[in-house]
This record gives sequence, C-alpha cells and structure tokens, in this order.
Amino acid sequence: PIGGLKCARRYSGVNADPTLYADRIAQKTRDRSWVTDICDDFGIIPKNQQSSNYCWGHAPTHGMEVYYALSNNAFKKPLSAFYSCALIKGGRNQGGSGIVSVEWLSTNGTCSEELHKPMDFSTRNSPEAVANAALHKITEWEEFDTNDHAGIISSVLSNIPVTVGIPAWGHEILITALVYDKAAYSWNNG
Repeated sequence: PIGGLKCARRYSGVNADPTLYADRIAQKTRDRSWVTDICDDFGIIPKNQQSSNYCWGHAPTHGMEVYYALSNNAFKKPLSAFYSCALIKGGRNQGGSGIVSVEWLSTNGTCSEELHKPMDFSTRNSPEAVANAALHKITEWEEFDTNDHAGIISSVLSNIPVTVGIPAWGHEILITALVYDKAAYSWNNG
C-alpha cells in the first residue's frame, strides 16, 4: 500500500486533472469500480480493530488484502493485523505508528487470522505463524508528502489504496474510494 514511510521512495504517479475529479468519481461510482467494490466482489471485508488500539496495523494489513484482490483474486484468507501489532507492542493494547507497522510487515509479514485471531494480544509466535507470515509481506510502497492531496486523490482514482494517519482522529485508515464534495473542494482549492 502507499503511505508515509521514512525510507520509502517518493510518490511517482501521475496526478489526475483536478477539473475531472467529479466526473471520474461519479463514473467509478456508477461502474462500481472502486477498490471497495472489487473487494466486495471477492468477499474481502475491511479490517475491524474492534475495541483495540491497533488501527495503525489494521490499515496497512487491509491494504495487503486489497492488493491480493487486485492481483487476480489471489486472496485466500484474511490476514491478521493483531499478530504484527501484538508482537510490535509486546502484547500491550496500545496505539502505534503506521510507519512502524509497514516496516514490520515489510520485514516480517503477517500470518492469516486462522493462526492469530482478532483480539488476540498474545505474543505467541509459533513456527507455523512465522512461516505463514513470510508469505505475506509488503514488498513495495511509496510515500506522499503530507499535503499531497492531488497525489492521494489520483492514486485512489487509479485503484491504488492509500494508508493515511488522521491526526484529528488519532486514527489510521486505508482510503479505497472517494466522495466528491463540491463545497469542500472549492474551499480547499480557492
């Protein structure tokens, strides 16, 4: 997934024409061609952090699941966000950093939820989980500048989900679709 990472290469995509945002968003909505629609077709549901503080691991882990769906239905089983987060935090239910999660997922990967269930904060790391996690790693990502709204919008319009931390919420999310709000867009763009 694309998202902020201190060692990632800079975003290299081509930005969409802002005058076409509204039309492209409307067309993708009519065609049901958003990433969320593709995931719905494959039965991939968004990760649920439940009452945990692990949003920072759920967003990039769901991004991994999304890429399985985008690569010709290679998605087999839900991936565990709790596995990597529990190991990173030593079993504590604490907030964290999406950057740390992406670094962990690129180095160690994550196993399927069959091997580490949701709401399991244990640091149990069986050989089976380690072997399964090695099959599910982030191998490529790019970084946006914080205020690169055009790049983020262009990526999502191109079905490239973006992991974003929202400081006002203290929350990390995966953006997979857009809604056009003329008033907000006009205010943000003069």
